[in-house]
Amino acid sequence: MKIKQTIIIFVFLLPLILIGLVTYDNFNQSIDRVVINGEFNYLSERDVIDLIDENVQTGFLTLNLPDLNRKIVEQDWIRSSSIRRSWPATLIVNIEEEIPVARWGEQQILNNVGDYIDVINKDSVSHLPVIFSQAGDTKEIIKIYQLISELLGPVGLRIDEVESDNAGSWTLTVVSDIKIILGRDQLVEKLQRLQSVWMAELSSQEKNINVIDLRYPNGLAVKWKQNTRS
Repeated sequence: MKIKQTIIIFVFLLPLILIGLVTYDNFNQSIDRVVINGEFNYLSERDVIDLIDENVQTGFLTLNLPDLNRKIVEQDWIRSSSIRRSWPATLIVNIEEEIPVARWGEQQILNNVGDYIDVINKDSVSHLPVIFSQAGDTKEIIKIYQLISELLGPVGLRIDEVESDNAGSWTLTVVSDIKIILGRDQLVEKLQRLQSVWMAELSSQEKNINVIDLRYPNGLAVKWKQNTRS
C-alpha cells in the first residue's frame, strides 16, 4: 500500500519537476546585454565591459552577482558599484567613479571627501594641485582646500600648490607662480577681501606679483617681482 502511494505521489510530482526544470532553463539563458550607467572621466568603460564579459559565461540566474561586483570595485577609479538583473537577459551595472581633487604630496591622491585613491597609473592626475601638509586629517584638509578653491576659482586664481603646517597656517601658490599667505584664522574673510582687491586692482598686474600677504586684520600686502613697479 505504501509503495502504491509513493508511486502515485511520484507520478503526480514528476510533471511539476519537469515543468520546473524547463522553466529554470528558460530563465537561466545566456546574458546577451550589459548596460553600464555612470559618468567616467578617468575610468575606461571598455575595461569594465571586458571584465564583465570574462565573468558572465554562466546563465542569467546562476551568475554570482556579489562576486562580479567585488571584481568591478577592485578596478582603479571605481568608488562603488551595484549590479542587478533585468529580464530576460540583461545586466544593469551602476558605477560611481572616484572624484580626484588633489595630490597629497608626490605619491598619493585624495578624492572629494579626503579619502586616499589607490591607483596604479597616476599620470592622469598630474594636472591636479598638490597639497603638502604636516597635519594627518586629510578629510579636514580637503574640506578647507575645496572652500579655498571655490572662493578663488571665480576670479581666475587657479591653485597649483597648497602648504599647511602644524599650526594650521595656509600658504598657496596660484597662477603665474604667485604665493598667497593666508595664515590660519578667518580664511573666508581674507579670501573675500582678496577677491575684491584682485578684481579691482591686482588682476591687471598678475605677472608682476610675487607674494600676496593676507595676514592683516583689514588689508593685505603685495610684494612685487624684481624690476617691476606697483
